[in-house]
Amino acid sequence: MSQPLITVLMTAYNGENYLRSSVESVLKQTYQNFELVIINDASTDDSLEIIQSYTDPRIVVHSNAVNLGQTKSLNMGLKLARGKYIGRMDADDLAFPQWLEELSTFLEGNPSVAVASAKAAVIKGRAGIVRVLNTPAQWPEIVLKSLTFSPINHVGSVGRRNILLEMGGYDENYHVPADFHLWSRLIRQGHRLGVLPRILVAIRFHEENQSKTKNQEEMMRIIYDNVRYLTSYPIEEREVVLLYKLVYDISSLTYEDFKEASVILESVYRQIKSSLGVGAFVEKSLAEQQKTAAMKKTFASIEKGDLEEIRLLSRDYINHHGWCNIFFLVWLISFSGTMMLRLLPRIYDHLQRLGIQWALRSKTIPKWIHG
Repeated sequence: MSQPLITVLMTAYNGENYLRSSVESVLKQTYQNFELVIINDASTDDSLEIIQSYTDPRIVVHSNAVNLGQTKSLNMGLKLARGKYIGRMDADDLAFPQWLEELSTFLEGNPSVAVASAKAAVIKGRAGIVRVLNTPAQWPEIVLKSLTFSPINHVGSVGRRNILLEMGGYDENYHVPADFHLWSRLIRQGHRLGVLPRILVAIRFHEENQSKTKNQEEMMRIIYDNVRYLTSYPIEEREVVLLYKLVYDISSLTYEDFKEASVILESVYRQIKSSLGVGAFVEKSLAEQQKTAAMKKTFASIEKGDLEEIRLLSRDYINHHGWCNIFFLVWLISFSGTMMLRLLPRIYDHLQRLGIQWALRSKTIPKWIHG
């Protein structure tokens, strides 16, 4: 096989349920000069048999003798890769046909960008596509999001192999958010990340047996380092815990802790280093994250049926940020009891799905994208 421009790197561990769809979504790309390196991480199901059923010469298979985990398997794949670019796809996720064509063209035209990604649709069970991940498209927004979130989607990303190797690949001390850690290191060392504001991949959401405790510990380490490096805010360990919970485990926060965590978030954003040149985007990005956190906390309070907390949260948001239809509506409905309030999350979810259908209206969606 001739030298491929792109290596699509996929790890597989007991992925027989969705593996075939994932592989075929890669093979059916409009751009064809690629190799597909699949690391079979000592699967005990039929994953290897499924992979070996393909005769396409672009597929390269490596089987680990023992289960190494995804991070080590990804580094193994980086060593085997021959392409100029590394594209990431998981064994249960799916690529739209133009994924490689559009992102490789973007990287060829933007030599300062180390890794580029795109928007991703989310598939959940038999419901098909249920939402689209909110990925920032502009560089300042990417930097700001990296304070507390992985700023770009790992699945669907395409990066320059030489830079990834120079970075030492993925840090094997991180088992769950290894991608977030890699993006953070790239940003800290002055590399740029880019995002095409188009939906080019679909990520399948399902519960994994990952350790929640380990994930929390790893995420808090990354958040702590990013805040310390990218801002002048002297964050303490207790504040990192509150910030983590504000973003990822909001239902565990009391009303008082939520307010404290919100103040910490605002302080972190307001003390972003001026040398990063993102100042003009701070207020917009902060307002979006505050609104998201307030909505999540309000929906969690609705689930608990805590009318007093619901009214406090709604009033706080309106007092701090001004008029907002959704929070005024929540406050107003709260006086009619919890029955009507419990309909709001479902209505919100339904509106989200309608928005996705509208966003995808002009796309030709391959049948496998629906799960």
